[in-house]
Amino acid sequence: METANVGRYVALFAAVLVATASVALLVVYLTGWEPNGSVGFVEMLFASSLTGAVFVQRKKRIPTHEERRRLIWLSLAASFAMALTPIAGFLVYCAIRFGIDDLMQGISETLPLLPLFVWAIIVAVTVALTYASLYLGYVTITSRLGKQMSKSSAA
Repeated sequence: METANVGRYVALFAAVLVATASVALLVVYLTGWEPNGSVGFVEMLFASSLTGAVFVQRKKRIPTHEERRRLIWLSLAASFAMALTPIAGFLVYCAIRFGIDDLMQGISETLPLLPLFVWAIIVAVTVALTYASLYLGYVTITSRLGKQMSKSSAA
């Protein structure tokens, strides 16, 4: 059994995640709904489940342990890159518009409002929840799909 190229599946994950986030933002904009923070995790669960389903359908098997591991970690990196890109763009805009000195002053006045250990806890919980939603999508959902596929092909 050859190892699948997971890069295209991570790209599919990223595209689905952007599409679902765009739909969620459109719904928020049109309805005035104020979602809580769990919407992002649901979007990641949907994107990883759909990507895993496409993998199972194309390869006619569930991902191997190594493929799952790579899918989860690369998708985690992709989701963080997609989240950090607008933040970086905003910081660059602020640096151009107001100057680097004012940007640094604004950051230095804002960040100390929370102690460093609180920031560390926030980051650790966010990474853990993101990993858990990706694990659920890529491992649990794809395993169920694979079992259903094997039952239907045996029947």
